[in-house]
Amino acid sequence: MHTRLDTIYSVCGTQDGGWVVSGLEGDTYLYRIHHYDHTGKLKQQIPIPTLGAEDHDLEVITVEGQQYLVMSNNRSADIQLYSFTTGEMRPGYLRTNPETGEHATKTLCRGIKGELIACSGKGDITLFHITNSCVKVKKAIQSKAMINAKHVCHMKVPEHGKVMVSSTGTRYENGELQATSMATQQPIWILSGMVEGCLFNPRGLCVDCRGLLYVADGHNHRILVLQAGSGTVLQTLQPPELRGQMIRNLAWCNTSSQLIVQHDYHRISRFTVQHQ
Repeated sequence: MHTRLDTIYSVCGTQDGGWVVSGLEGDTYLYRIHHYDHTGKLKQQIPIPTLGAEDHDLEVITVEGQQYLVMSNNRSADIQLYSFTTGEMRPGYLRTNPETGEHATKTLCRGIKGELIACSGKGDITLFHITNSCVKVKKAIQSKAMINAKHVCHMKVPEHGKVMVSSTGTRYENGELQATSMATQQPIWILSGMVEGCLFNPRGLCVDCRGLLYVADGHNHRILVLQAGSGTVLQTLQPPELRGQMIRNLAWCNTSSQLIVQHDYHRISRFTVQHQ
């Protein structure tokens, strides 16, 4: 599906079965957020003049019955919140690296208890507690596993408890996936593209309602389905629509049980996954 955005930078699923994408619109170089419903119909366009280039990420969280779109901005270091209920921006949070004083908000994910988790890409993780009136730091963690993390996801694995999975890599290197215990900050498993020969610039991550982990294996033009507790590859998805396409980001929609895929800079596709 073509969106009305000429360049897409980020995508995330919403609680009502739709999705949200961010990017550039036309030749105006204005950043926009587009909200689509579960049928693919455009519901609303949200102008965000302070959103900065591709150094941002999106997440949708529910707070006290209200749904919020959360936006990180690595250039301004601000975490912004937009209320789908009121249609208004609300005060966010300014986050800085405590050691260097540099601004650092690289990527976001939703915690298993609904909290917001922000990673800087420099090893620091912050858990935020968000209410309708304020944003507060719940916990701050330093983790070597999160250094250079491009995408992260938070999940609960029966044998390991709370786990953070991160992906690293660039278009010039294989990169790796790593699952880290949130309790011990020790790796549970590492899947290295250099050693295993199966990853080339892994990027977007998401978890489905069964607890399976999906990985956008960017330059291999495919999606891997992994067992979260062991890192075992259970399935490889290579739909014809993604042939030769750079897969950049993923989102899972619990309402429709569909996988939302951002490929190249211009397209969003939805797939119903048939597990083997």
